[in-house]
Amino acid sequence: MVWGMKNLSDLNFLKNQINKNDSFSLRIRELANSLVNEAIIKIDNPKHSFVDFIEDIIEETLEVNFSDLLKEEDYNNANEHAGACLAITSQFKLLPKTPLLGSWLSEALKFTDYIILDYIQSKREDLINPDDYTGKKANLGEERQRYDKLKTYGQPISNAGAWLDKLYEIRNRIQHNTTVDKTSGVHTLKLPLYDQMNKSIKKHYPNTIKLMIHVYK
Repeated sequence: MVWGMKNLSDLNFLKNQINKNDSFSLRIRELANSLVNEAIIKIDNPKHSFVDFIEDIIEETLEVNFSDLLKEEDYNNANEHAGACLAITSQFKLLPKTPLLGSWLSEALKFTDYIILDYIQSKREDLINPDDYTGKKANLGEERQRYDKLKTYGQPISNAGAWLDKLYEIRNRIQHNTTVDKTSGVHTLKLPLYDQMNKSIKKHYPNTIKLMIHVYK
């Protein structure tokens, strides 16, 4: 972990306390979050975000050198997404139960996509065939096609595909939170059940990362 991680934890603690305090107006909380995020970015060393992010998730030292395995551009791009996750919270155990959860999950899924595509296309020397996604699977977008492809490889890596699919569905529920009354046609926006989603993410995301590390050893 980089030298500034303790300071990052303190800043994230401050941000969490501000968000919990209803006595602050929404505008004040937004400004405070913006200032804290800027401070986090300045403290964190973006070159190490990839490793820091994974080690915080799995709570142990990363034994696979992904910087040697992934293409340089892919590693750097994944590193950017890891940095975005760390800017939201530098400690996975403090994963927010607020709208920030959706931002974190979106970036976290983009991070894993680089590892998944490398596993499919480089390690297994395979491709995602668009002809496989017709009929019942025609509604699967590019992201879910990757997860579905993992499911075809059997145990244990197929588990990662199933877990990622569940995480993707959570992301969609956060982003698409409109309900429509079938009788009146009235549209209503509702906050997702962040507490339940938080628990699911904390269960499936670390298991996914650990499994991806396992298949690269």
